[in-house]
Amino acid sequence: MSNLVLTRYKSDEAEAHVFTESTIAPATKVDWVDQAKSAVQADCVMLVSALPSGRVQVVQAEAINGSATRAYQRALVDVDFVTWQAILTNTPARLSDANNPGLRQQALTDFLGQHGWGDVAAVPAGSPIFEGFPGALVALRKVEEGAFTHRDTKALQGIARELVEQATAQRSVRMNGHCLETKSWAPRARCRFYIFDEQANVVFPKEHDDEDTRFLLAALHVDASHRLQRGQVEGARAHNRVHQPDHSGQLVGFRVTTHETFPALGDGKFVVYVMLPDVCDWQALTQDDVAADTELRRLVPALHYMQGHFNTGPRLDEIARSVHLSPFHFHRRFTDLMGLTPKRFMLDCQIDSAKRELARGERDLPTIAGDCGFAHQSHFTSRFKQTTGMTPTRWRRAVARAGNAS
Repeated sequence: MSNLVLTRYKSDEAEAHVFTESTIAPATKVDWVDQAKSAVQADCVMLVSALPSGRVQVVQAEAINGSATRAYQRALVDVDFVTWQAILTNTPARLSDANNPGLRQQALTDFLGQHGWGDVAAVPAGSPIFEGFPGALVALRKVEEGAFTHRDTKALQGIARELVEQATAQRSVRMNGHCLETKSWAPRARCRFYIFDEQANVVFPKEHDDEDTRFLLAALHVDASHRLQRGQVEGARAHNRVHQPDHSGQLVGFRVTTHETFPALGDGKFVVYVMLPDVCDWQALTQDDVAADTELRRLVPALHYMQGHFNTGPRLDEIARSVHLSPFHFHRRFTDLMGLTPKRFMLDCQIDSAKRELARGERDLPTIAGDCGFAHQSHFTSRFKQTTGMTPTRWRRAVARAGNAS
């Protein structure tokens, strides 16, 4: 979020907010954290976001407060129902507002007390990293500073809004022309992060006004019901991948994470579905976007390396070398953090490139197959149908019909 213009908030007796602009230089991303801390008298401020791993991670925070960031990351799953409340309800939340004393509240209070914190406030932050992946701006306050006020959450909302507006604008800039072209013929559900409880009730998203999201929710509800009935929860957390057709008939890939327990969300089991980002979404990701997650930050250059070389079929050791990791460690961490294997990501790059050529309608299938790194046309057709649910010819015709209809 470089060159970000944030607003410094001050409150008068009527709780009106006066703005004075200050610019964040590209190399000093922690400046927005300093502004937020000053605005609400917080000890620690963090931006968290849902990610393709199926987890919610701290993605930006004060660089010198690494130990606090790591501790809080564990709390996101274990105890911090306040941040999850802000994400799930799309409204501000404060621990001091909690009116249902119980084990969850006591666990969060105990965690905060261990680090000298007395209150936590969280406000929704749209989609700070990937489109359709929810996030929140979280502030922690020392015990001696007292509880956060309504005025504080209003200030945090303003900061979160500007952070997200800037992030959205920068994503558009980073996506080059062919990515914007791709978006025009590949509409997607607005939400890409779905949670079901152990009765297969929808926990998130609660509000879904677009047809694609409603269509996918219905299909995922059936899948979640079957998983829970079969008891498909292996250990504390288990992953696999499923495909569901979207409203247009194309297959959409999801990473499914099943949780035996997820205390910050509530009691019982939970199933989390993540619609994996497309190639253009990955292209727009930078290391600074996830500066607080050192492992994810380290792997971002490997994404860009594969995007630039997918059609030449780079070996795993070559890709791993680009981020100075062993092939074994790279494959394991990439799969866990990105939600798909390196091999699958390169296939997605091939399919994305092929779709662009098919949509333009200027080249034949053998030429497209060769240019996109497939061994031959039949290999291309097989992999394309496996990924999209359609043959290349059928997909091309569908896109042409959709273009004529619009």
